[in-house]
Amino acid sequence: MALFALDEGFPDTVLTVAALLPEVELRPLRDVDDRLLGNADDWAILLRLFQHPEPFDGLITVDASMTRLVRELVVLHQTQLSLVVFEDVGDDPVRASGLCLLHLPHVVNQTEPDKPQLWILRPPGRKPPIRARDRLGQLASAEGSSIDQLMRRERLSSEQLETDLWSWYTEIDDEY
Repeated sequence: MALFALDEGFPDTVLTVAALLPEVELRPLRDVDDRLLGNADDWAILLRLFQHPEPFDGLITVDASMTRLVRELVVLHQTQLSLVVFEDVGDDPVRASGLCLLHLPHVVNQTEPDKPQLWILRPPGRKPPIRARDRLGQLASAEGSSIDQLMRRERLSSEQLETDLWSWYTEIDDEY
Protein backbone atom coordinates (compact mmCIF):
# COMPACT_ATOMS: atom_id res chain seq x y z
CA MET A 1 0.00 0.00 0.00
CA ALA A 2 1.29 3.44 -0.93
CA LEU A 3 1.29 6.24 1.62
CA PHE A 4 1.04 9.82 0.38
CA ALA A 5 0.78 13.07 2.30
CA LEU A 6 -1.97 15.38 1.10
CA ASP A 7 -1.01 19.05 1.11
CA GLU A 8 -3.22 21.83 2.40
CA GLY A 9 -6.00 22.95 0.12
CA PHE A 10 -7.70 19.60 -0.33
CA PRO A 11 -11.01 19.09 1.46
CA ASP A 12 -11.46 16.11 3.76
CA THR A 13 -13.88 14.65 1.20
CA VAL A 14 -10.84 13.45 -0.76
CA LEU A 15 -9.73 11.44 2.26
CA THR A 16 -13.15 9.86 2.61
CA VAL A 17 -13.34 8.82 -1.04
CA ALA A 18 -9.69 7.77 -1.24
CA ALA A 19 -10.33 5.42 1.69
CA LEU A 20 -12.25 3.30 -0.82
CA LEU A 21 -9.03 2.67 -2.75
CA PRO A 22 -7.24 -0.28 -1.16
CA GLU A 23 -3.89 0.48 -2.79
CA VAL A 24 -3.34 3.89 -1.18
CA GLU A 25 -3.59 5.78 2.07
CA LEU A 26 -3.74 9.55 2.04
CA ARG A 27 -2.65 11.42 5.14
CA PRO A 28 -3.35 15.14 5.47
CA LEU A 29 -0.21 17.14 6.09
CA ARG A 30 -1.69 18.43 9.35
CA ASP A 31 -1.67 14.82 10.64
CA VAL A 32 1.92 14.23 9.51
CA ASP A 33 3.36 17.26 11.30
CA ASP A 34 1.23 20.35 11.92
CA ARG A 35 4.39 22.50 12.09
CA LEU A 36 4.59 22.10 8.29
CA LEU A 37 1.36 24.04 7.79
CA GLY A 38 1.46 27.60 6.60
CA ASN A 39 4.96 28.85 5.93
CA ALA A 40 7.16 25.74 5.76
CA ASP A 41 9.44 25.60 2.75
CA ASP A 42 8.41 22.97 0.24
CA TRP A 43 11.77 21.22 0.42
CA ALA A 44 11.31 20.98 4.20
CA ILE A 45 7.98 19.19 3.70
CA LEU A 46 9.69 16.63 1.48
CA LEU A 47 12.52 16.20 3.97
CA ARG A 48 10.06 15.70 6.85
CA LEU A 49 8.19 13.03 4.87
CA PHE A 50 11.51 11.29 4.22
CA GLN A 51 12.48 11.47 7.91
CA HIS A 52 9.06 10.40 9.18
CA PRO A 53 9.00 7.03 10.95
CA GLU A 54 6.29 5.85 8.56
CA PRO A 55 7.46 5.13 5.01
CA PHE A 56 5.87 7.89 2.96
CA ASP A 57 5.93 7.46 -0.81
CA GLY A 58 5.38 11.10 -1.57
CA LEU A 59 3.39 14.31 -1.49
CA ILE A 60 0.27 15.38 -3.39
CA THR A 61 -0.09 19.15 -3.85
CA VAL A 62 -1.52 21.93 -5.99
CA ASP A 63 1.61 24.01 -5.40
CA ALA A 64 2.93 23.95 -8.97
CA SER A 65 5.74 26.35 -8.08
CA MET A 66 7.57 23.39 -6.54
CA THR A 67 8.32 22.09 -10.03
CA ARG A 68 10.29 25.25 -10.81
CA LEU A 69 12.42 25.37 -7.65
CA VAL A 70 15.88 23.82 -7.80
CA ARG A 71 16.25 23.02 -4.11
CA GLU A 72 12.85 21.34 -4.01
CA LEU A 73 13.70 19.14 -6.98
CA VAL A 74 17.14 18.29 -5.61
CA VAL A 75 15.61 17.28 -2.26
CA LEU A 76 12.94 15.30 -4.12
CA HIS A 77 15.72 13.45 -5.91
CA GLN A 78 17.72 12.89 -2.70
CA THR A 79 14.75 11.61 -0.72
CA GLN A 80 13.54 9.42 -3.58
CA LEU A 81 9.95 10.44 -2.96
CA SER A 82 7.23 10.98 -5.53
CA LEU A 83 5.72 14.41 -6.01
CA VAL A 84 2.25 14.67 -7.53
CA VAL A 85 1.42 18.21 -8.61
CA PHE A 86 -1.91 19.38 -9.98
CA GLU A 87 -1.45 22.43 -12.19
CA ASP A 88 -4.05 24.82 -13.50
CA VAL A 89 -6.60 24.17 -10.77
CA GLY A 90 -6.06 27.48 -8.96
CA ASP A 91 -7.72 27.63 -5.59
CA ASP A 92 -10.59 25.39 -6.67
CA PRO A 93 -10.65 22.50 -4.19
CA VAL A 94 -13.35 20.68 -6.17
CA ARG A 95 -11.24 20.57 -9.35
CA ALA A 96 -8.13 19.59 -7.39
CA SER A 97 -10.03 16.85 -5.57
CA GLY A 98 -11.56 15.50 -8.75
CA LEU A 99 -8.19 15.34 -10.49
CA CYS A 100 -6.60 13.73 -7.47
CA LEU A 101 -9.20 10.98 -7.29
CA LEU A 102 -9.14 10.48 -11.05
CA HIS A 103 -5.37 10.08 -11.30
CA LEU A 104 -4.58 8.53 -7.93
CA PRO A 105 -4.98 4.83 -8.86
CA HIS A 106 -2.68 5.23 -11.87
CA VAL A 107 -0.08 7.21 -9.94
CA VAL A 108 -0.04 4.69 -7.12
CA ASN A 109 0.32 1.76 -9.53
CA GLN A 110 3.23 3.48 -11.28
CA THR A 111 5.00 4.69 -8.15
CA GLU A 112 8.26 2.90 -7.53
CA PRO A 113 9.69 3.18 -4.03
CA ASP A 114 13.26 4.46 -3.99
CA LYS A 115 12.82 6.10 -7.41
CA PRO A 116 12.06 9.81 -7.32
CA GLN A 117 9.14 10.62 -9.58
CA LEU A 118 7.47 13.87 -10.56
CA TRP A 119 3.89 13.79 -11.75
CA ILE A 120 2.60 17.04 -13.25
CA LEU A 121 -1.10 16.61 -13.93
CA ARG A 122 -3.52 19.10 -15.46
CA PRO A 123 -7.24 19.17 -16.03
CA PRO A 124 -8.29 18.37 -19.57
CA GLY A 125 -9.04 21.24 -21.90
CA ARG A 126 -12.62 22.34 -21.89
CA LYS A 127 -14.48 21.71 -25.10
CA PRO A 128 -17.81 23.10 -26.16
CA PRO A 129 -20.71 20.66 -26.12
CA ILE A 130 -21.62 18.83 -29.27
CA ARG A 131 -25.13 19.07 -30.64
CA ALA A 132 -27.28 15.99 -30.12
CA ARG A 133 -28.15 16.07 -33.84
CA ASP A 134 -24.44 15.92 -34.75
CA ARG A 135 -24.00 12.84 -32.56
CA LEU A 136 -27.09 11.28 -34.12
CA GLY A 137 -25.45 11.87 -37.50
CA GLN A 138 -22.37 9.94 -36.36
CA LEU A 139 -24.51 7.07 -35.07
CA ALA A 140 -26.58 7.00 -38.25
CA SER A 141 -23.47 6.97 -40.40
CA ALA A 142 -21.99 4.10 -38.35
CA GLU A 143 -25.05 1.95 -39.04
CA GLY A 144 -25.44 3.05 -42.65
CA SER A 145 -28.63 5.04 -42.26
CA SER A 146 -29.66 8.67 -42.07
CA ILE A 147 -30.60 10.90 -39.15
CA ASP A 148 -34.18 11.00 -40.43
CA GLN A 149 -34.33 7.19 -40.49
CA LEU A 150 -33.03 7.02 -36.92
CA MET A 151 -35.48 9.68 -35.79
CA ARG A 152 -38.46 7.90 -37.39
CA ARG A 153 -37.44 4.56 -35.87
CA GLU A 154 -36.78 5.77 -32.30
CA ARG A 155 -39.12 8.74 -31.96
CA LEU A 156 -41.62 8.66 -29.09
CA SER A 157 -45.20 9.38 -30.00
CA SER A 158 -46.97 12.47 -28.66
CA GLU A 159 -49.00 10.18 -26.44
CA GLN A 160 -45.84 8.58 -25.01
CA LEU A 161 -44.34 12.01 -24.34
CA GLU A 162 -47.41 13.00 -22.34
CA THR A 163 -48.02 9.70 -20.54
CA ASP A 164 -46.61 9.36 -17.04
CA LEU A 165 -43.28 7.61 -17.35
CA TRP A 166 -44.06 4.83 -14.87
CA SER A 167 -47.34 3.88 -16.48
CA TRP A 168 -45.55 3.79 -19.82
CA TYR A 169 -43.07 1.30 -18.37
CA THR A 170 -45.94 -0.76 -16.95
CA GLU A 171 -47.42 -1.01 -20.45
CA ILE A 172 -44.06 -2.23 -21.77
CA ASP A 173 -43.76 -4.79 -18.95
CA ASP A 174 -47.28 -6.07 -19.71
CA GLU A 175 -46.22 -6.80 -23.28
CA TYR A 176 -43.63 -9.32 -22.07
